[in-house]
Amino acid sequence: MSPPNHIKPILQHNTTDASESNDKAPHLSET
Repeated sequence: MSPPNHIKPILQHNTTDASESNDKAPHLSET
């Protein structure tokens, strides 16, 4: 399932952020 275009850049940004603090947004890692 592809997220809306306005959410995509947010997910990509948080993907890098999740590397440093995975517990901050665990739902992003699962999606």
